Amino acid sequence: MSPKMIRLRRAWFQLHKWIGLILAILIIPLSLSGSALVWRGWLDAQVNPHRYPVVSSPLATPGTYAEAANSLLKPGDRIVSMAFPDKAGSVQVTITKAPLGDSRPQRAWIWLDPTSAEPLDRANMNEGSSASSTPCTGT
Repeated sequence: MSPKMIRLRRAWFQLHKWIGLILAILIIPLSLSGSALVWRGWLDAQVNPHRYPVVSSPLATPGTYAEAANSLLKPGDRIVSMAFPDKAGSVQVTITKAPLGDSRPQRAWIWLDPTSAEPLDRANMNEGSSASSTPCTGT
């Protein structure tokens, strides 16, 4: 190879290396945040293990969980949906909160013990469903 081609090859290698490093700085955080979205159930179980008790007895009727969740609602809040566990986890109740002014209604989640329907946790939309929050006291 001629000296000119060697210099051009070295310059191209340096350009390629620095472009790769700069893109890696952008791609690695994107990959990590995407992984958190894909494995949100596993991540939530690691961050909030109290939300995932083992289901040791048959589940109660949906009405039992609705009553327990209703006792925690504030005026203007309403139950939107309930999700029931298979082998581990709590009954997750999604509620909408009364909107403030002209804003959209906000969501919140309540986790109930699958055996006793006792409240385990509550999180607002701005905390995220994977956010660590304080256990519910029923007040």
